[in-house]
Amino acid sequence: MRRLLALCLLWTLTAARGGELLLPIGEVLDQSGTQWCWAYSAFHTLRTYNYLAMGSGSDGDVWDWLIALQPLNSNSEFRKYMGAHFSSGRTGNPQDFIALMKKEFKLQDPGWKAYYPSERRSVRAARSPEEEALPVERLGSGEILSHVTDNVRKGIPAVYCNPPHCMMIYGVQLDGDTVTHYAIADSVGGVTRMTAASKVAQQLDLVVTLP
Repeated sequence: MRRLLALCLLWTLTAARGGELLLPIGEVLDQSGTQWCWAYSAFHTLRTYNYLAMGSGSDGDVWDWLIALQPLNSNSEFRKYMGAHFSSGRTGNPQDFIALMKKEFKLQDPGWKAYYPSERRSVRAARSPEEEALPVERLGSGEILSHVTDNVRKGIPAVYCNPPHCMMIYGVQLDGDTVTHYAIADSVGGVTRMTAASKVAQQLDLVVTLP
């Protein structure tokens, strides 16, 4: 418990410098040879949001989620947890991990929502066994990413998926009011990078974030 409190104190509200708006994130875990990007991206996003929400004085549900997430916060423990539930080749959507955490730890619904692009058929739209676990909305890719940017300003990250892979968006790079790049945390290699906004929009297949 003391360790968890100490970790919470290390997290601060959204930091901005120059043309960047970034959320502080913890270690990006590495999925190694597994196909669990959907779970890693959901974990990174939930962890980031709940640490920040706890720091801003949110309610007991946030604390319950933190208690459930904290023991998984290392490469070895996360792989052990996932290996107890799924084969290493099991693909999925971020909704599956959220549904698993809710069920296993008897957690309150965190209120996350799935957004699919309306201008094209989403490859991931029919891929989630737990699709009913989250509300779904279809919007234009530009509208979805505008919402992602607005949420980053509020301290809320997002899971971003293209057809084969899911990552976390935790920040934006701006030219005036225009987003030029998104800050990505990627479980392949456990790395962070900036990806051009045009590429993110072109490949967008699913976003999971708060409404």
